[in-house]
Amino acid sequence: MKVPIQVSFKNMDHSDAIEELVNKHAAKLDQNFDKITSCRVVIEEPHKHHTKGNLYQVKLDITLPGDEIIIKKEANDRGNSDDIQIALKDAFEVASRMLQEYANKKRGYVKRHANNEDGGDEAEDKEESGEIEVVGDVEVAT
Repeated sequence: MKVPIQVSFKNMDHSDAIEELVNKHAAKLDQNFDKITSCRVVIEEPHKHHTKGNLYQVKLDITLPGDEIIIKKEANDRGNSDDIQIALKDAFEVASRMLQEYANKKRGYVKRHANNEDGGDEAEDKEESGEIEVVGDVEVAT
């Protein structure tokens, strides 16, 4: 990453081991997606009075050139995020999938959906062939 990762802890004590784990996950993301310019991670323990254990929330804010991806992994998404390592792993897996989708869209690998019932967009087909010209919202036959 061009800028070092920022890790914040809310309602809990700072942990070097957790910060090291976050850096490890972030480095793996950076290997696969070299366009990441910054990554901010907030790890929060919202309530300390659960009978099941302490549940964690992880928020990732990943900045890319001209775009930003925000992931918020809630404590009860998988039902077992009382382990902070699992919550971090889940959040970074979601980030990896979202970055892959982002990269595919930028590369043009994502298919366009048809706008009419027969499976094609006649107006776009005619525009590409030079039969019509779109001026504002008005189609002009040429």
